[in-house]
Amino acid sequence: MRKFGFFPRLALVNIARNSRFYGPYLLSCGGTAAMYYVLRFLAGSDTVASVRGAGYLQSMMTLGCGVVAIFAAVILLYANSFVMKRRQRELGVYHILGLEKRHLAWMMLWETLFCGAAALGMGLLAGVLLSRLVPPLLLGLVQMSVPFTFQISGKAAGETAVLLAVLFGLTLLANFLRLGRSRPVELLRGSQTGEREPRTKWLLTLLGVLTLGGGYAIAITTADPVSAFAYFFLAVLLVMIGTYCLFTAGSIAALKGLRANRNFYYQTRHFTAVSGLLYRMKQNAVGLANICILSTMVLVTVATTACLYLGLDQMIDQIVLRDGLDAAGRAALAQEYAVLYGGFLFLGLFLGGLFLLTTVLIIYYKQLSEGYEDQGRYRIMQQVGMTPREVGASIRSQVLLVFFLPLGMAALHLLAASPMLCRMLELFGLQDPPLFAACAAATLAVFCLVYALVYGLTARTYRRVVGESD
Repeated sequence: MRKFGFFPRLALVNIARNSRFYGPYLLSCGGTAAMYYVLRFLAGSDTVASVRGAGYLQSMMTLGCGVVAIFAAVILLYANSFVMKRRQRELGVYHILGLEKRHLAWMMLWETLFCGAAALGMGLLAGVLLSRLVPPLLLGLVQMSVPFTFQISGKAAGETAVLLAVLFGLTLLANFLRLGRSRPVELLRGSQTGEREPRTKWLLTLLGVLTLGGGYAIAITTADPVSAFAYFFLAVLLVMIGTYCLFTAGSIAALKGLRANRNFYYQTRHFTAVSGLLYRMKQNAVGLANICILSTMVLVTVATTACLYLGLDQMIDQIVLRDGLDAAGRAALAQEYAVLYGGFLFLGLFLGGLFLLTTVLIIYYKQLSEGYEDQGRYRIMQQVGMTPREVGASIRSQVLLVFFLPLGMAALHLLAASPMLCRMLELFGLQDPPLFAACAAATLAVFCLVYALVYGLTARTYRRVVGESD
């Protein structure tokens, strides 16, 4: 078999046939590559280096590169895992038709090469375009009127290519390991494996309540700014543990409670939604908790950095009154703070966009996965008498429950964290809880609008998948 002609064509056909899976995958990879390129470009930009306080900005851009690299790995590995899980049956058919594992490995290699090349091309193109638009925004935030000359950074492009090469290499290695451990029968069965009803884990539910309550208590009761900074990461850790425990065990307890309520459960739309979620909650819970944590990161990051930037004048006035600075000293201080906190806001918005991108990808694949798993179930329900309208109502009930629970929990996390965040802002000289409340409310409102938009798109995808035939 001539692998250098056959397998590249087969790989292209597979990618095109599975465009529903690979499309968001490649767009997300390209988006993270563009973000990485832009931050690398800014970190080495001569224009940024000429700004007073450039050391602050370049350090923040370098820090942002590290965060983007970590989340790029998360996005690629998560999306690749989903895509390969959905393609198990297809690989099993290839195996039955005569392709050995080494042949499938060659096919996977070419698929990875094509995907990597496409993601890199899209990422660099978008990154170059953004590198023309983003620097003026950054310079505006730091209140600097420095002439900007557009240029393409070969160093940033090379580092972006190296990052994607490493990450796609990791995904290829993961696919090889998965293929080596698989058997043809398992591949043919794909993800159609039965799952027992999960047990109610009361101990884990109690642990979730205690850890979440402990994190909330630390955030609400800590009054000293220095102590708030010292205990912040402990509170974050407790809240994360509590979130995962409650979504994993508490959600099952809540669903079983709904099932015990006969008036609620024995309605057509509630019956299929609750029973379906209950039997797959072990898988759903981790995804929902991830969405909740990422949503909270978006809200906290953007709200805090926006508050710091909008409170610049207040912080400067306090320092001027305390230290007795003259007009020249005030102007110099204002410029230094504008660079520092303008850079914070820029990085906060940038990373908030990255967290949002990761959240949207997880939501999309979660709804797509649920749609495919529900195809047979809803078809059976129609065969036993459910009308298409009843099926649609049941779909909306399930999607709403899955989709908005993480958003509600993220809003609760933000509310509980607000007192501690206000104490921490006092370390920067900002004592204005109403300003933070306004920034948090505005951030939450915008995030909810974006979230609702994503809901509309994913719900439509879910309905379309459920209505398809095998």
